[in-house]
Amino acid sequence: MSLLRERVGRSPLITYFVLAFGLTWALLPLVKVTVVVGLLALFGPAAAGFITAALSGSESLRDLRERVTRWRVPAIWYLVALALPIPISLLASALPYLAGAKGPIQMQPISALGLVVFILVVGEEIGWRGFATPRLVERYGRWLGSGIVGVLWALWHLPLFYLPGMPQFGTPFAPFAGYTVGLSILLTVLTQRTQGSVVIATLFHGAVNTFGVVNAAATPTMRGWANGVSYLAIGLAIGAMAWRQGKAT
Repeated sequence: MSLLRERVGRSPLITYFVLAFGLTWALLPLVKVTVVVGLLALFGPAAAGFITAALSGSESLRDLRERVTRWRVPAIWYLVALALPIPISLLASALPYLAGAKGPIQMQPISALGLVVFILVVGEEIGWRGFATPRLVERYGRWLGSGIVGVLWALWHLPLFYLPGMPQFGTPFAPFAGYTVGLSILLTVLTQRTQGSVVIATLFHGAVNTFGVVNAAATPTMRGWANGVSYLAIGLAIGAMAWRQGKAT
């Protein structure tokens, strides 16, 4: 065990990403049997984060636990986390409209499964924002650290682009990667402003998936590109404003 701890201590990020991908990808083929497996796969990053943190030492595990349970933050950040996806989705709906998809633009329908996923994305955020992002930002800075998480986060979703019935099936991967990079930048801003709160990250991620408006006339490809362009542009703009001064935290 001491040898394992030593090796994990030398490369905790590699350990984390190998586990996050491996634990999730091992379950995804079973989604064809039951959607419950897909919901369990959301917790691959969380399991990877806690396993790696535990092997890295008590201080690392304590830091992750504190981020996961940090809910006492100014109320404004709860409002931002829940409301920010709405104007971004308006922009994403307007772009296909300008390209000829003339609507209607309407509120995104909310399903029971969608509400369940709203909560269960905590399984992703514990890993991506609770464990990986702080370490990558510390090592590479806010921009590159967030970008690395965004690209790897997109690749973590890659099997879903080949599984019929999944939201990503039949849509282009390139704009999805832009979308996750933009989201990662926004989530880094939010977590840094809330002392690393995974609670706020989960609410924002859940709101992105659940709340907002959609252009009913847009094709899946149009929506994919519109989401990618919109979230990346807004992420870059907000990141630039938030990080003009001050040190990374």
